Amino acid sequence: MTEYTKRELELGYTYKWKPKVEDGIELKITKSSLGQFLFCPAAYNYSYREQIRGAVSDAMIKGNKVHDSEEAFWNNMDIKKGVEILKEDEVTAEGSINKYIRSLYTPTEHDGAEEIIDNMATFYTQEFISAYENDELGDFIPVGNEIMMDADVVFEGQSIHFQGIIDRLFQIEDHYVLMELKTGLWKDSKKTYMRKEMAYYKVLYEQSSEEQKIKFGLDPTIPIKQWGWYFPASNHIYIENCLTRSETGVWHSIQKLITAYYQDYFEYKWFYKKCIHCSHIDICEASAKQGEGHYDWF
Repeated sequence: MTEYTKRELELGYTYKWKPKVEDGIELKITKSSLGQFLFCPAAYNYSYREQIRGAVSDAMIKGNKVHDSEEAFWNNMDIKKGVEILKEDEVTAEGSINKYIRSLYTPTEHDGAEEIIDNMATFYTQEFISAYENDELGDFIPVGNEIMMDADVVFEGQSIHFQGIIDRLFQIEDHYVLMELKTGLWKDSKKTYMRKEMAYYKVLYEQSSEEQKIKFGLDPTIPIKQWGWYFPASNHIYIENCLTRSETGVWHSIQKLITAYYQDYFEYKWFYKKCIHCSHIDICEASAKQGEGHYDWF
């Protein structure tokens, strides 16, 4: 494992954490790193401890472009201008609003990303018109857009550092709603994993300081009671009440991650249908041991 970089020493946290060395450097945990650990501890070891980056896939490029463009949309959305467009000509209002909303997204020059953005523009056009008709435009724009948060936490006597970017926070009546944008296709089987991700963000938000929340224009006294996700490629959006068991699961996962560091053992979780999507399959020891007969044809 490589030595700490100057930046890691300055920040005081790292993925290359040395739990048995009292050097004041904390373990860094993000939604992505914890998710990678749950996917496969060995893949986590390659990516985060050894800093062996896998190939960048087209899906990753598309995802980043869509997220950046969506952030720009919310930053640029002007409610007053939208209302003016609606009042200008009710006959062509929907088309005009759609054209306006679509213009707020940053061009990506990526066909797959542009298709998803078209879907989002259509969805938000309908949402804007509905909010206007129901006098709910005050809730249309999120109260938080791409919020970068940090939190230092002591868990079972161990200091750790949480970090992450919350896609969106909306306010509904007396509470906040966490929303995550996903650029892949929706499958009902994804709910369990999605809940773990949302629970991580809820934990991160609640463990962050009041000063951070206020800096982003948020009210520290308003709780997060719901979370949800939006899959524009499948025209799927879902919101539910936060689940305590998912939050408990986050802490259990963190405990397993810390244990892996103390034991210096990150096991291989080989399953071909899953592992073919891993960017480290070409260097994975478990993959190399499978031989030619490991393919699952079922």
